[in-house]
Amino acid sequence: MRELMQDFRNSLNRYDLNNYSDLNPTNDLILDLLLKQDQCFMYDIWTGEPINTVSAQVDVRLNELGKQYLKLATSVIRWTAGIILYHKRAQRQIKDCTKVLLFIKPSQEDDAGFLQVKAEFPTDITPPSLPELLSKDTDVQVVLVDTKLKLYCWIASESLDYQIFKVVPDQLRVTAITLYYLRENKILHLFEADLLLQVAYDVSFETFDFENIQYPQQLDKRAFHVAFFYQAIYIHFSEAFKVIGLNGDGFRGYPPFDSTPTMMSGKN
Repeated sequence: MRELMQDFRNSLNRYDLNNYSDLNPTNDLILDLLLKQDQCFMYDIWTGEPINTVSAQVDVRLNELGKQYLKLATSVIRWTAGIILYHKRAQRQIKDCTKVLLFIKPSQEDDAGFLQVKAEFPTDITPPSLPELLSKDTDVQVVLVDTKLKLYCWIASESLDYQIFKVVPDQLRVTAITLYYLRENKILHLFEADLLLQVAYDVSFETFDFENIQYPQQLDKRAFHVAFFYQAIYIHFSEAFKVIGLNGDGFRGYPPFDSTPTMMSGKN
């Protein structure tokens, strides 16, 4: 009981605004940039803080979907971390710039905990420095756009040609790469990927005809599990999009999404 009370007090102390901690105690110019641009994910990777992979949306009990989530989410994070830490590793600012700490819950039965994994570094593409990736200068953005798209495609798959991806409208790039990733890893059926892309297009370009949507009389559980799984992976690719500095005016941190689960549920 005494230990429980102490744990409770410790948790309350986290909300004490008088216990302010300096987020950039060493006056690191990179940290200063990340803080000014509200790049929380990049800040955590750069400083070695744990990255949360636990999603309340994904049912990890499901063999077909849920048990694949941690592996797929971890892969996106490891590849994205490699871009963030690429120059830090080269400059050897700390002894080991290859590790990423994850907060995980592998299954319904397992306790939540921490897992250390290695960042995956690009070999055929040299990432620009973080100030270059995050630069708001139009000339810099134009010069680096091809490199950024190559890096973004590399995170998802070495088989994805960035030239094909380049023609995708900005509003749909995170959607398209998420669906490609899930199809390549055999998570989605082609029909499901097509429908999710159609919904994203309709929401992004406001082509929905809400009055004439026909809803099914019978619901399919898989439709809901797929929709939530897609959304959870989308968020990781959304963070990667911000890391690479592609998040312009049309960027959405969450998927262009509406009534997809019921639309995917089956025939009327």
